[in-house]
Amino acid sequence: MKQPRVKFLAAVAAAVGVALSAGCSDDAKEVDVEGLRAAYLHNLEQVYELELIQARLYRTCMESLGWTEHAFTDPPAQDEYNGFWEFNPRPSVEEAKEVGYSRSYLFGRQPELVNTPQWDMEETSAYYDDLGGEGYADLLFDPASQPDTFPGAEPDQEVLFEREYPEGGCIGEVVRELYGSHDELRDYLDLEYAATSVAPVAAAMEDERVLDVQVEWSVCMESAGYVYDRPIDAELAVMQFRLRDADPEAGEFVYATAISPEEAEQAYADAVCNEEVGLDETRFDVLWEYMDQFVADHEVDYHAFSDAVERYQERAGDLLAEGRW
Repeated sequence: MKQPRVKFLAAVAAAVGVALSAGCSDDAKEVDVEGLRAAYLHNLEQVYELELIQARLYRTCMESLGWTEHAFTDPPAQDEYNGFWEFNPRPSVEEAKEVGYSRSYLFGRQPELVNTPQWDMEETSAYYDDLGGEGYADLLFDPASQPDTFPGAEPDQEVLFEREYPEGGCIGEVVRELYGSHDELRDYLDLEYAATSVAPVAAAMEDERVLDVQVEWSVCMESAGYVYDRPIDAELAVMQFRLRDADPEAGEFVYATAISPEEAEQAYADAVCNEEVGLDETRFDVLWEYMDQFVADHEVDYHAFSDAVERYQERAGDLLAEGRW
């Protein structure tokens, strides 16, 4: 079961306003890009390590109840994280025709495919009720039992939290043993959001400099025969190429290793346009301005997150070592 990132995308709309209100100074200043990148990547790695141990705790708890197969695996290992949401580096002219968009984080972070046990509905329901408590299977799978998670443009965060972290079953037990309570878990997730927030990315996306250079890139791409408003649209189109060519029986999805001629040609045009208009140079310069400001404004949160995640990682390791379940 994929570990939840409850607050990640749902907070984008609010994050734009928060980060834009902080703004960027008119006075140019030197930004420690490598330091910021290292801090951000470290935070992501810390989150992953804790999620990894938490998934193992769920599994050991379920095994203590007699389950020998599982409907979820460890969260996927993350490759080097070069991109930030829509800010993915464009292909290089030198490599475009060989690697296509493979270096984009959209394609570079390959999840481990789950081989779902061949259970009937009764067994499936029993498994998930043990995992999340009585009625958890209905909450996940029965449309009549599911609350309206998306009443508007923004999902109900409390509903999402309750679905991902139920009070009952093995999830509830692990949460209480690891975090102390669901309220303490909420506090930790708030800190995690501050340390891995998309707010700077969302703000940079709305910056006029980024919008202007993306228009220039779009015009250049159109001259090469490709009609995309945003760079991310080009990558989403590539997903269709890869879906077409992927062999599900061989475990391939959008991560098909073969680069199609269409992808190679588009990636090359993208790379040329990127260099011609300075797309990446402009976008990442702007992004790091916002990132620098955001980190400065949330320095206390960064330190608090580091302390918290280290504490919970140690506790999770102790639970595994002592064979709590």
